[in-house]
Amino acid sequence: MKIMHNCWFPSRLPLGLRLGLASLLFIVGTSWIADEVREMVFRGESHQLWALTSAVVMMALGASCLLALAEEMIPVRSLGRSATVQPHKAMIALLSVPKNPEKLEKLIQEDNDLDAAIDSMTGDSWQQLFRGLRLHKDSLSWLTLVTSRNGSDQHTELARRIIKRLLPQCRVGEDTVDDFEDIEASMSALQRQLKLLHEEGFASKDIILDATGGMKPTSIAVALATLMDKELQFQYVSNKGSLCSYNVVAATRNNLSGL
Repeated sequence: MKIMHNCWFPSRLPLGLRLGLASLLFIVGTSWIADEVREMVFRGESHQLWALTSAVVMMALGASCLLALAEEMIPVRSLGRSATVQPHKAMIALLSVPKNPEKLEKLIQEDNDLDAAIDSMTGDSWQQLFRGLRLHKDSLSWLTLVTSRNGSDQHTELARRIIKRLLPQCRVGEDTVDDFEDIEASMSALQRQLKLLHEEGFASKDIILDATGGMKPTSIAVALATLMDKELQFQYVSNKGSLCSYNVVAATRNNLSGL
């Protein structure tokens, strides 16, 4: 059974004022009850029932308001998973170090479409990156690669050439992280790129993050980067090639109602 808590103060009042009034109601009601009980039990004085009833009602109203305000203030978390991923206009993807860059170099010279290129990448970590791109090939206009310094950033130019060969309409950007094991640094890079995409006119619903590449800490950073935006999703490509999208949100209960 779901218990509904209501705050009796108008929502147009500032949150701090409503919280203060609710706390005052609860404290005064509780103190009044204590006084009434003490007078009756320890002093043997008879008090009218209305006084005790009023104190109980006051305390209950204050408690109900405090609970309602708590639901408004305290974030709750929601995790949505879908095996159906919709095409997006922009993507931020983590770039791993390729296993066989020499083999990938040949893709630039060959007349392959995206599906053929993916098939030829068997055993390479970049195969998953391109599997993640395949769904968005007709809609994607912007791709940002997040690389690691002295790691995958050494292969950015190769990635750019392959992507331009297979997705000529896509603009390719880059952001470099000193260490993929530094979650905070990875989050900062993701937030910088999200801000840039928003400034370029992309809405959150048009952007998807790809957590397939990189390392485990960078995957955590991707999930954390989506927490405060319920329209921002991330995708992951499994080793078997299946693609799933996730929507991880931390927001107030009222703001989660649209999910």
